[in-house]
Amino acid sequence: MGKDICHKFSDRTITELDQILSQILEDSDRYFPPLIPRSVEGNEWDSKFDKIFQRWSIFYEGMKAT
Repeated sequence: MGKDICHKFSDRTITELDQILSQILEDSDRYFPPLIPRSVEGNEWDSKFDKIFQRWSIFYEGMKAT
């Protein structure tokens, strides 16, 4: 999906997306916890957090790979 985005949008838009995704990943401890239900605890919470982080990282790396 990251490669598809790079082929469809302008370089300026891609640069801005790159900055936004980089900031989201950098501050993942701030942005991702609200995406995980409060009822989830312990290792299950860690697993869900890691899964969210991995998905965003793959998307970010896909954009940079073009």
